[in-house]
Amino acid sequence: MSLLSVLIPAYNNNHVLIRALETLGKQTISADLSIIISDDKSPIPIDPGILKSFSSSFNSLKLTRQKVNLGILSNKEWLYSQVNTDFFAFLEHDDWLISDDFYERAVKLLQDNEKVACFYGNCITETAWKLEMDGSPSSKLFYLSKQIDGETHEVEMTPEHLYLNKLLKYAYILSDNRVTEKLAGVRSDLTIEGKNFVENLSRSNSSRPFVTSWSSLVFKTSSVRKVGGFGGAYTITKAEARSLGIYREEEHFGLLYFLATCYKFQLELEPSITRGWDPKSFSRNFTEHPAKFMKQDCAFYAYYKLAWFISNGFTQNIDKEVIRLLYSFCIRIGLVVQTDASQNFLESYLPAEQEIKEMAQYTINRAKKRFSS
Repeated sequence: MSLLSVLIPAYNNNHVLIRALETLGKQTISADLSIIISDDKSPIPIDPGILKSFSSSFNSLKLTRQKVNLGILSNKEWLYSQVNTDFFAFLEHDDWLISDDFYERAVKLLQDNEKVACFYGNCITETAWKLEMDGSPSSKLFYLSKQIDGETHEVEMTPEHLYLNKLLKYAYILSDNRVTEKLAGVRSDLTIEGKNFVENLSRSNSSRPFVTSWSSLVFKTSSVRKVGGFGGAYTITKAEARSLGIYREEEHFGLLYFLATCYKFQLELEPSITRGWDPKSFSRNFTEHPAKFMKQDCAFYAYYKLAWFISNGFTQNIDKEVIRLLYSFCIRIGLVVQTDASQNFLESYLPAEQEIKEMAQYTINRAKKRFSS
């Protein structure tokens, strides 16, 4: 029986999938992993032959090619529907693991603490610098090409060195010697209450970063199912997206806000994942969905709808502090395009309880003013 499902939404780029699978094969609990790959109808199909050399490394390894292009969120929703293990994690197929015991540590911490629903792992982000790893992709030693006195030299650097030299970006920073502004509510065992987690997530910025990659998260399946599962009704529907003229295929960490109303989170000091940025690995159309709609108004609508869901008790725990933080985040984002469709959407998701309804109305007024003439 497999212990952990690793869900890989794949699109193009067989070579980066090989890199991801190589690092998965080096995990200390690789034999307990169920690997599920969903090819989102890539123009360059994922090669099933890749799997042959890795099949003996895991409990199971499956590849499905979708008949239609689902999109980023819809592909992840399909993958989640295949989970039948106690724990699951997403691994973006252009990301890779740099800690061989990442999943073992995450699963043990989740098993040992029933109040923790998610291991919120750290990561480093691949930058424009050309970084080549020494040996296997799971090695923690990097080579950086550097010009010294007119000659090119390969300089050995660890992730820590790269961070201190501002060549790698950590998802979040916990140790005192690195942090500009301390994160709220992190305990000595690196657990954090849901309310503090949402506060840090909604206020994340360059001086206090807190947004990690999907690949750095490991979930307790029973906890996720308790709050309604991954994706689904709390996200923007495709019909709503068409009406509002926005991009729908982002989940905006909505699941984490749901979990925060009921559970704690576990953090880690050092990164276990490298977050890749391969533009060919994104199953979305940048021409059809301008950045303004993708990153701006779609996020506002997503968080606004999420606050309504929590206010209606869909998690059996109406946490007004989490709702307030969500509305505050909406105000920070603002609303650029204002139409009849947007007004209808905002009115449709006004909470019933008067106190929360007033929060929502205040949010609408402030968000509209941010970009009004």
